[in-house]
Amino acid sequence: MEQYYFLLSSLPALSPEASQVISLEDFLATSRDWLNERDWLLLTEAKLEPVYTDNSNRVVSSWLAWESGLRNAMLRIRSSKSSQDAGQYARKDQQGNDFQAFHEVSELARTASNASNPLEAELLLLKGRWNFLDSLELGHFFDIERLIVYKLKVLLLQRKNQMTVALGQEHYRLAYEAVAATFPLNLE
Repeated sequence: MEQYYFLLSSLPALSPEASQVISLEDFLATSRDWLNERDWLLLTEAKLEPVYTDNSNRVVSSWLAWESGLRNAMLRIRSSKSSQDAGQYARKDQQGNDFQAFHEVSELARTASNASNPLEAELLLLKGRWNFLDSLELGHFFDIERLIVYKLKVLLLQRKNQMTVALGQEHYRLAYEAVAATFPLNLE
């Protein structure tokens, strides 16, 4: 197992409260020179979204399962509010399991669904995701697993920085206009 002492010690510290301290592009450019081909491939394939590959890396597979469990928990909450069947949309592994093994995702999903606004919900989900990534870092100090977690945290910060009031208002306006166009008011 390769150890990346210099690379990891040269990267800036990350926290969920911070703004973007390093761009994804800068992180990948810095990492490329230090990683062997196998580790580079693992790092570049790590994503926030649960996209399954033949990845045998424990950190990546744990992240994908946890994130799928969170998305399924959110799906169950949303579908129960609209009397829809969540089963047909739930993400499942190759054995047909829908990732309910992580009990904390149900509580996180419930808390986020009760948030007073979408931004607050997203920030709660970000904090929950960050905490899970912190747990994946345990015992990994200078290896590829630590770099994968670092990349996922950079992606979370990138996503957080895209959440602005102006962008939220624009999305609301577009959604409102789409609904208004579908159901025009007839005031006559």
